[in-house]
Amino acid sequence: MSRTKEFKRELYFFLKKLRVKENFNLLRFSDGELYMLIGRSYKINKFHVSVEGKFKGLVSHNKYDRKEFDPKKQKKFVAHLKESFTYKSPEYYVGLSCRCCVGEDLFKWQIDTLGGDSENLSWSNLLLNTNYPVFMDEFYPEIIKRGANVICHESASLDHLDWVKKDFRIKTNDYSNLDPIKKISDYIEENKIKNEIFLFSASAFSNIAQYELGKKFPYNTYIDFGTTLSYEFKIPAKRDYLLNFYENKNLNTRNCIW
Repeated sequence: MSRTKEFKRELYFFLKKLRVKENFNLLRFSDGELYMLIGRSYKINKFHVSVEGKFKGLVSHNKYDRKEFDPKKQKKFVAHLKESFTYKSPEYYVGLSCRCCVGEDLFKWQIDTLGGDSENLSWSNLLLNTNYPVFMDEFYPEIIKRGANVICHESASLDHLDWVKKDFRIKTNDYSNLDPIKKISDYIEENKIKNEIFLFSASAFSNIAQYELGKKFPYNTYIDFGTTLSYEFKIPAKRDYLLNFYENKNLNTRNCIW
């Protein structure tokens, strides 16, 4: 590989693409999507997170941030998710759960499943942790400058954000409903949308939507921005990196490794 992967340098790699309007598709396979791929059930409810029925953490989650996954009931969805994980195209970048966040075994499983490391693999946490201040200070202003189409939760408040060109909404725990993909596709086709940004914050729906839209319309940029703008959208997520940035004066100290 010609690209050396270092957490902050990787963020600037994509920021440069954004600035020169070079289209790309950046997906995030964080721990939730990883559990789906390997067939582990999980639940994020009001007070805690559990994986395979085992308590994993005590966290208070707002209604719009809750979800549940049962691999026995969602085999078709998982098969589609695997397609989005293994798809390869020059402008298609798969963000993996890194070894420092999910452990060596699960990180290696991802790399092995994809046939080894490559230049089209990146971090699922690329916009988070120690990179989050840079995202807010440099990446987000580029989005504001160019404007973007947003796919997010129905509870998000966007009326005060004049950079939002068009929005598509997802309901709570409705990530496996793929109907909105057709709405987005029709919008792009009917309005001849080219060289625009589409931002996704819709759990595992984002992965499949970005995969399908990227194949059909590769001349746009698709970015899974996760919970990075949840405060801007007035639906703040309970994440350490957000609490550190907004409440603890930028004390984001987690620097993810490859």
